[in-house]
Amino acid sequence: MTGTSTYFSQLYLAYGISTAGDRLWSFAVIFLLEYLGGIRLVGINQLVEGVTSMLLSGYVGNWLDRHDRKTGALTVVAANNLSVAISAGLLALCMTIDFSSVLYTWLLIASILFSALSRCASDGEALAFTKDWIVVMAKRETKDCLSVRNATMRTIDQCAAVLASLIVGYLIVIFDHTTACFIFMAWNLITWIAEAYLLCLVYSSVEELGVRQQVSSDLNDRKNTVNFCQMWSYYWNQEILLAALGLALLYMTVLFIGGIAVSYGRSQGIAENVLGIFNAGSAVLGFTGAFFYAFFERRIGLKKTGLVGMMSLEIFLVVCLISVFLPGSPYGPSEYFSQLTFEVMPGSISVKFVVSGLVGFVSKRFYRSLTND
Repeated sequence: MTGTSTYFSQLYLAYGISTAGDRLWSFAVIFLLEYLGGIRLVGINQLVEGVTSMLLSGYVGNWLDRHDRKTGALTVVAANNLSVAISAGLLALCMTIDFSSVLYTWLLIASILFSALSRCASDGEALAFTKDWIVVMAKRETKDCLSVRNATMRTIDQCAAVLASLIVGYLIVIFDHTTACFIFMAWNLITWIAEAYLLCLVYSSVEELGVRQQVSSDLNDRKNTVNFCQMWSYYWNQEILLAALGLALLYMTVLFIGGIAVSYGRSQGIAENVLGIFNAGSAVLGFTGAFFYAFFERRIGLKKTGLVGMMSLEIFLVVCLISVFLPGSPYGPSEYFSQLTFEVMPGSISVKFVVSGLVGFVSKRFYRSLTND
């Protein structure tokens, strides 16, 4: 039992370091890009990250399946940390040269691309930690071990989200943006070594991790021959099509405190540490909602819990919608599109409008957890 506790603790620590670094950078890059180019640049970065993740995540997963667990995990850890370090370093250089130079443009493009690559590598890390390593290790213990271990991993991730938001907010307030970039670069280079060391310890302690279950060649052939049209055909013919479409529509319409919302709040004069507190509060409510899901599910059943979560979610999304029409809102169609530039929007916009929208974002996170779980 002592050995079991040891290697799980090592995996938890490695995962905690990994998810802390990911949370720190994903929140920090919003402020750094907003400082350099405003909301539009943040939006471009999110677009590049989303498209890159969509195109490459499948290849990353297949690559991990074709290699042993140690090689796969160490590779994605290295790719993630090095990409973030390079991206942060390039942003620091952008802040020290003339904005109108050609070099500035190329450095900014390269930084966004490396940040997008780190996102893909981060997805690979999450896949290795939460879908592969933890499953193999849990088989050595009781039958209920996997659910407990998964809950622990999720708790680590949510705690990292809370702490990272607060740390980034105060870090940028205390130091300048260039110094913050160098801090994030150093953090990722140092933690890369720590993560790799811990993963090697876990791998050497759990013999089962060295055994990769072989997938039949017939299945591999079918996976390799499925084209884009066939993939969509399988999707439309599945029995749970309507449920899958409903979930997709939910994710299309659910607002969250992402880069656009955070950078907009910053452009209106809300300090980084205050925005960090809002984001941390959102993570805390999401974490709490996951616990309340189990409580409601036992008391009123699965379907009613989902209904309560969905209705409450919509109510708080309406709060966000109402904020659009409050005094000081810039969202008249003509004004909005004329002011969506790299320049900071006029400071006369009411803070009441921005804060009310953020309150709606934070509040509905609790009820989204009830719906998603």
